[in-house]
Amino acid sequence: MLKVARYLTIASLTTCAALASVSLTAGVSAAGTEGGRTVLPGGQPAWATSQALRSSAPGSDYVNIRVYLTWRDEAAAQQAAQAVSTPGSASYRHFLTPAQFRLQFSPTQSSVTAVQQFLRNAGFSMVNTPGNNRFVAAEGTVAQAQTAFSVRLGEFAISGKTLRAPESDVSIPSALAGIVQGVVGLDQSSELMSATNTAGNGPSQSHGSPGVGFRAGQPCSLWFSEKTVATLSAPAYGSASKPLAPCGYTPAQVRGLYGLDTVAADGSGQTVAFVGANASPTLQNDVSRYSTLHNLPAPSITEVVAPGVYRHPDTPKQVPGDFYGEETLDAEAIHTTAPGANLLFVGSSNANQDFDASINHIVDKHLSNIISISYGFSGENVPRGFINSLNGTFIQAVATGIGVYVSSGDNGDETSTFGTPAVDFYADSPNVTAVGGTSAAVVPTAAIPSATYGSIDAPSSALNQPGWRRDFEVGWQTGRDVISSAPSDNL
Repeated sequence: MLKVARYLTIASLTTCAALASVSLTAGVSAAGTEGGRTVLPGGQPAWATSQALRSSAPGSDYVNIRVYLTWRDEAAAQQAAQAVSTPGSASYRHFLTPAQFRLQFSPTQSSVTAVQQFLRNAGFSMVNTPGNNRFVAAEGTVAQAQTAFSVRLGEFAISGKTLRAPESDVSIPSALAGIVQGVVGLDQSSELMSATNTAGNGPSQSHGSPGVGFRAGQPCSLWFSEKTVATLSAPAYGSASKPLAPCGYTPAQVRGLYGLDTVAADGSGQTVAFVGANASPTLQNDVSRYSTLHNLPAPSITEVVAPGVYRHPDTPKQVPGDFYGEETLDAEAIHTTAPGANLLFVGSSNANQDFDASINHIVDKHLSNIISISYGFSGENVPRGFINSLNGTFIQAVATGIGVYVSSGDNGDETSTFGTPAVDFYADSPNVTAVGGTSAAVVPTAAIPSATYGSIDAPSSALNQPGWRRDFEVGWQTGRDVISSAPSDNL
């Protein structure tokens, strides 16, 4: 299931793109053909098993899909991303502009037109296609989707929810083979995302409640071991007393922990983008008040919604306020570490759709050099087609000089969840920097990193390891991350 990481993402104040060295395994190159149609492997999530199937999906339900198109000369796109991010390469840090990337690698307009015509013939309404022609977004019904992609959509029991998914891999007309990489949106894997407060009732208002703010229990410590309490039984771990939890580390303490208080760079001239749902109506006020309380400069926050985001909430699993707390946490964390940087929030219309479209919007428009993503799926619990489609967007990010920093998750290597080690998505992508959590023992004069929380080093079953990982003799990606402040910052 999805977990939202509760930690501070330290974004580099300079552009630091992760390296690209991945072979996209899902796509038409590996597809089979059946009677004039081509099967696209990777469209069915692993949780959509026959044992979990409960019923057929109602034919009149809305579906919002994005048909992802393969980059033109995908191998060359990967090589370009590798070259600009490899020290010693003649192209190192000579990033492509969005226009240059489109010219070399974007799908052709004729390919886009062919996909659009296919969808229109199936009864879908066109929503939009981004400037890089990465996908064609469309709206329709379950019945139309089943006919278009020759697949049955069922309702499956998973993690206490009933979610829609294909009962098998989808297929497309063979004329589109070599053009289409995958179809996103037929399943509801994104419903497994746990945000700040989930609810069983659907959204019925334009804005949800901001929810209850986090408060540390009292009494608490201003620094590690400022206040202690005697244990109630025999001494544990060699001590008869234990420190009380910190009240929450201040921006000054966090900046001191990473040595940011001794450098002049504060992020000025940079923009850090982050992604969420619904756009909290209190975001600006929350971060402004936080800044005033902690003597930070007034924040510069811009909020945008990517074109074509889904406007028909098709399931009642989450309320509009689910992501409000996460958005505020992200903005305050970024403003703490880079108080001079501009903050850009790119939202989707609900917590269940459009995150991939929002990320593509940032990348294709090059709205920032840094993207912070503080959530991710526990394990690779989404269709391979979704993983590979979004990883293709991350390839463009690398090639054009955008660093993407993502949560490594809250459950370590996920052994407690799945019984075997597994890396989380998005952290499994070799084109992003995964960031785990660190508990810091802040004392009056210093800060000492102690234990990690939410960190991960586990294998990916979907993606190969990046080119810079030469220290391990494995043939797949492992999700080792960098560390950042986590449970004790209370930001």
